[in-house]
Amino acid sequence: MLSPQQKMNVPLLPHVWRGPTLRVDHDVGHPDYGTGPEAVRAEVTAYRTGFPDIHQEIHELRAEGNLLAHRWTTTGTHLGDFMKIPPTSKRLTTEGMTFSHFGPDGKIVETFNYYDRLSFMQQLGAKGLFWAVVKRAWK
Repeated sequence: MLSPQQKMNVPLLPHVWRGPTLRVDHDVGHPDYGTGPEAVRAEVTAYRTGFPDIHQEIHELRAEGNLLAHRWTTTGTHLGDFMKIPPTSKRLTTEGMTFSHFGPDGKIVETFNYYDRLSFMQQLGAKGLFWAVVKRAWK
């Protein structure tokens, strides 16, 4: 069962990606963007810039204690710069799961996103770039 804090955040999940305004006041972060609300805004802005028609469909929601898990499919057309990759006009689809932990104030304090990054990069046509990065990381 969803707590009142989790219920407040469920409608925001797809809205973060597609809504008319970017309202982020949670404290989560990403290794490429840092932590805190500004880092979340930077990450979401990067996706919104690269994929202006981005859409996330939520298939399942599960809640237990302070954990909210959701399984999703995200689609979008690569029409802007993303990760220094110029627009390709390719339509991308990726599926994944997100696990979010809430603090006592109802804000998300930790998030784990799981999706097939290799497939995502291959759909962008960035296989060569991706493999160059992987090979360098393994040396």
